[in-house]
Amino acid sequence: MNLLFLTFVFPLVGFLLLSFSRGRFSENLSALIGVGSVGLSAATAACVIWQFNVAPPEGGAYS
Repeated sequence: MNLLFLTFVFPLVGFLLLSFSRGRFSENLSALIGVGSVGLSAATAACVIWQFNVAPPEGGAYS
């Protein structure tokens, strides 16, 4: 559950890389960074969801 912050960090890092590169990267590399950052975020979210379903919080309180 402590990996949840990465769902926001990966796209932010991808955005910052693409913003500050100012066209220095090739189109293919830019696409890889953009899609890769969102893909890593989705994979992290899926991992967090799986961990939550396997081991719910004690007492069954979801807040």
